[in-house]
Amino acid sequence: MIARRPADAVEQYRSVVQRILACVTEQVLTIRAPGGGNPYGPGRFPRAMMLADGRNVSLRSPDQIQLRVLMRFELVDGRATGTGWTARTSEYAYTLLFRTASNVSEFISYHWQPDVRPGVRTPHLHIGPAIAGSSMQIGTRTVNRIHFPTGIMPMASVVRLAIEELDVEPLRSDWQSVLAENEVQ
Repeated sequence: MIARRPADAVEQYRSVVQRILACVTEQVLTIRAPGGGNPYGPGRFPRAMMLADGRNVSLRSPDQIQLRVLMRFELVDGRATGTGWTARTSEYAYTLLFRTASNVSEFISYHWQPDVRPGVRTPHLHIGPAIAGSSMQIGTRTVNRIHFPTGIMPMASVVRLAIEELDVEPLRSDWQSVLAENEVQ
């Protein structure tokens, strides 16, 4: 999406992601800038966007599935080429968790952290301790430490996984069309 002002680009971006998440939760996204700066102002610094201030959010599901969403994005100034301001994802961590009577445990987490050094800079999946346990090993590595390559994972695909495969109850009657229009890369 293209905007005339930086604040409009930020709000358009937040609105799209919020619409996707509204398929499974009523919790809202918050946006922060480094050092407490203005996240709606110009500048190419990364902004943080979190669901429920980075807390786990319970979804409506028979298996007590939870979701945690942490993203970073930056504004791109295209005014010199006549395209205006746009926001683009620069990093994400989408985590699905399972809650039992005694604890909450990750079962899958999609990451893309291209600027983290040292580390895996390509999109990948972690299989969490809820599936593999904390001691299951393949070779010399515990399974929950392996970075399984995925390609870029749209937020809409994670929400679709939750609804279609994990029996999370959708909160919107139009969830299929909302997700379909936002899964295109």
